[in-house]
Amino acid sequence: MTMKFSVIIPLYNKEKYIASAIWSILDQTYQDFEIIVVDDGSTDKSVCVVENINDTRIKLIKQKNCGVSCARNTGINNAVGDYLLFLDGDDIYLPNALEHFSFLIEKFPDNGYYCSNYYRVRDGHKTPAIDVSRILGKKFEYGVVDNFFYIAAYHPGSFPCHASTFCIERKSLLISELTFPNGVTHTEDVYFCSLLAMKFRPVFSRECIHEYNLNTEANSRNTRPTNERFIIEELRKYVDTIPWLKHFLAKNIIHLLYNCLEFGDQVNFYKHKKEPMFSYGYMLSSYKIHFLVLKFLPFKLLRKLYLIKLGRKN
Repeated sequence: MTMKFSVIIPLYNKEKYIASAIWSILDQTYQDFEIIVVDDGSTDKSVCVVENINDTRIKLIKQKNCGVSCARNTGINNAVGDYLLFLDGDDIYLPNALEHFSFLIEKFPDNGYYCSNYYRVRDGHKTPAIDVSRILGKKFEYGVVDNFFYIAAYHPGSFPCHASTFCIERKSLLISELTFPNGVTHTEDVYFCSLLAMKFRPVFSRECIHEYNLNTEANSRNTRPTNERFIIEELRKYVDTIPWLKHFLAKNIIHLLYNCLEFGDQVNFYKHKKEPMFSYGYMLSSYKIHFLVLKFLPFKLLRKLYLIKLGRKN
């Protein structure tokens, strides 16, 4: 049996949120889909919640805990839909998400990779993650983007897509042999989306089709690394061949330096500042200001100011 979409949900201890995630799919205006929930060894009642939702389109797969990338890859291997989507278990799709992806596929059938804007939700307030008018112009609605990494490098704290805001043709993905990086839990989705952007010509839409919940326990910052940032190390090899990639990785160095400030890692802070891509010439938009602040202010003062910004005491 074939169908248009397979929506893959990696699940690990999302008891409070998983029902909302699943129902956001079941309530779609476009109904040709299957849902593949991959339980990655949850220790709470997440599985019971899924099993209590009575819909034959839900396929529940249980496996030992091996990480979110492994769970997503398991979903890929078990999907039958023509196109794959990935929804985190504590986020939701807006009702028109699948309908909008179907529209983009119809408009650009040969591209295979489709991304859309999304809302960042904090304390009940939601704002579009990407200021499309500022970067691509007020008239841009949707289309092929050849400056994917320019968008990624320009806009603070966002990316043209992440795990829950893109759609990929299953056949093309299998041919490409690209997978989520097993064992990686931070920036793994951005890395995967970056590989797709280098392999396919991405289509991007300003339409917000997803709500990214910043207030859940799963979005805690306490696991962010300070010694390295996976995406920097892995994409470094492509910087001389992919336009704007150096600028995007420079932005990631900025975020890595802020991780060091947050967790008091002075040694790695000064190590990362020696990175060749930590350069004013690679900074776009407000990152030029971030660069100057991080470059010239001392670590102790920076850390104190940053913790005040985060609402924490030193």
